Amino acid sequence: MASGSPEVPTAAAEVTDSQAAVESGASRDASAPLRGAPVHVVRPGESLWTIAEGLLGPGASAMSIAAEVARLWELNRELIPSGDPDLIAVGQELRLR
Repeated sequence: MASGSPEVPTAAAEVTDSQAAVESGASRDASAPLRGAPVHVVRPGESLWTIAEGLLGPGASAMSIAAEVARLWELNRELIPSGDPDLIAVGQELRLR
């Protein structure tokens, strides 16, 4: 290209954040599919907090997320072998309701 001309990306070079996330197996709102689901399988990087946040959706207050974390912990206490709500295992199936 000539100097000073803006570079125009080709269609193959245009990759949005969401496309990259899908291709990598991740998602910006990885918990979105949780809403309405009866169970959730824990994915890498998730915590009860991020799962609760996904269930409540954007704009949820920290207080409501904390309350949802407590609800999820009580619902799954006997299913979390560590006995610690901060230590959930990838691949573990959690009840959401």
